[in-house]
Amino acid sequence: MTEETKSNRTGFFSLFGAIGIAILSSACCWLPLLLISLGVSSVGISSLVEVWRIPLLFLIFSLLGFSFYFIYFRKPACNPDGSCSVSDPKVSKRNKRLLWFSTLIIFLLTFFPEYSTLFIQDGFSNPTQPVSEQKTVYTIKGMTCGGCALGIQAALEKIDGVQSVTVSYEKAEATILWKSSPNDTRVIETLETLGYEAKRTQKNK
Repeated sequence: MTEETKSNRTGFFSLFGAIGIAILSSACCWLPLLLISLGVSSVGISSLVEVWRIPLLFLIFSLLGFSFYFIYFRKPACNPDGSCSVSDPKVSKRNKRLLWFSTLIIFLLTFFPEYSTLFIQDGFSNPTQPVSEQKTVYTIKGMTCGGCALGIQAALEKIDGVQSVTVSYEKAEATILWKSSPNDTRVIETLETLGYEAKRTQKNK
C-alpha cells in the first residue's frame, strides 16, 4: 500500500467518522420522533443527547479538519533519493469532490436542530374536526429543537379527551383543544415523563 493510499484512507476514515457523529449529534431531534413512531418511550432522549452536543460538535469538526488536511495539505512521501510520489489527478479530483459533498452532508446533519422548525407547520394537528371552546395553553421548558415539538405533539394527542394539539418551539408552549374537560394533571405528567417542565398558563376559552 502506497503512502498516498494510506493518507487517503486516513482522510476518508476521519470523514466518515465525522458523518456518523453528525448523525448522532442531531439525534436530539430525530431520535425521539423515531422512537415514538415505533411505539417506544423516548423519555429523556433529547436531554441526554443535548448534554453531549457540544463535545460531539468539537469532535465532528476535528475529524473534518483531519480530512481536509490529509486530502488537501499533506505533503507527498519522498524517497531517500529525493524523488516524491505524484498523485493521480483524476483520483485527487474525485477525492476532493467527495470531501466537499460529504462536508455539505455533515453541515446539514449537524445543524438540523437549528433549521428543523422550518418543516413544522403552524395550526392544530387535527383541523378537520370542529374546534372546541375548551382550550388550554402550557409553557414547556427543555425543548432543544423543532423535532422536540413534534414529539411532544404526538404524545399529547394520545391523552384521552384531547381533540387537537399544536406545539410551538419558538414560543415554548403547547395549545390543546379539548372535546371534554381539560386534564391539566395528565398533560403535565406526560410532559414531565418526556423530560420537560411544564405549567398551565391560560384558562379555558
